[in-house]
Amino acid sequence: MPYLKRFSFLFVFMFVLTFFKTQAQQKTFELHGIYLEGCTCKVVCSCDLEGEMVRGCHVMGAMLITSGSYENSRLADVKIAFAIGDKWVRIYVQSKDPAQNEVAGEMARAIFSSYGTIESIRSAEIEFSGSNGNYTLKVDGGKVIDLKTQPILGADGKTAVTYTNYPDPLFQRIMQAKIISGTYNDGDHHFTLEGTNSFFNQDWTVSGKT
Repeated sequence: MPYLKRFSFLFVFMFVLTFFKTQAQQKTFELHGIYLEGCTCKVVCSCDLEGEMVRGCHVMGAMLITSGSYENSRLADVKIAFAIGDKWVRIYVQSKDPAQNEVAGEMARAIFSSYGTIESIRSAEIEFSGSNGNYTLKVDGGKVIDLKTQPILGADGKTAVTYTNYPDPLFQRIMQAKIISGTYNDGDHHFTLEGTNSFFNQDWTVSGKT
């Protein structure tokens, strides 16, 4: 019996120690800007609503960070594009200098690691234009990512259908759009999207821990 008590105490102690160690290793982030993504799903994306990514789903998108921070490092005027497939993720970063590029890449790795193996993080030229769901995203002049979207308008005929309290850590408020056209091509990974789901938030604010 004393042995069991010691074992129980040790188990609880190790659990608490692991919990606080994990908490201590997590880093905080706060981001403001524009978020855009497009995926294989039909409108509306079932992956977020059902709580897990459907096998065979592919995603491309970007975060245009106008201001924010990752732990003690400031992030402003940073663009992060991404592509996600079956258990793989590739990340592209454009920033003002190598130090900021490294921080942005580290944050992106932490944010997207739950989607699959991070195969690469590299610098790229990222072009992002448009407003209110009518967006064009190009990575390396469109050779890697070329995505065009348009909003799906609500009953007022002016603003996009909007979801609040959305079950995704990257956004709790998101607007509905659809893909006009989308291509991804990088090495051994390539896919196309057309007429499928897109989400955006032109006043994107998110914070949390990774």
